[in-house]
Amino acid sequence: MSQKKKKSDTFRTKRMNKSARLSSATHWLKSFEGKNLVRSYKKRYGVDELCAMLELKILGQAISDEQIKRARKTIENKANVRKKAKLKKKQTEFNEFYSNSDETFSYIAGYTSGGAPYGVTWDEVNEESSDNNQFTGDWA
Repeated sequence: MSQKKKKSDTFRTKRMNKSARLSSATHWLKSFEGKNLVRSYKKRYGVDELCAMLELKILGQAISDEQIKRARKTIENKANVRKKAKLKKKQTEFNEFYSNSDETFSYIAGYTSGGAPYGVTWDEVNEESSDNNQFTGDWA
């Protein structure tokens, strides 16, 4: 029995490599009647703005170097914003994980009636972790 080919859920135009996109786009440009060429190319072929501009420039469309510089700057800014958000999220998770600790205690179990904290100190945690890492050689 022959096996059926699995049909992809993604449009053919979004699976194309660069050479196929350029070949297809030459025919598509002849019938294009939209307002924003770059946005339409992006949407049709599933590429980012910079890629769309560069490929349209290859195809002979009037795309200025200034537009390409702005697109590069926008992509860099978006990457920086994502990086900052990721770091902020990581810091928030760290702060939540160590919310019951301070510079002396790794875990504050509670406070005495006088207000002094008690719990597990950082020294005890470090001492215990170094004890667990030592090989004793006793397997029996």
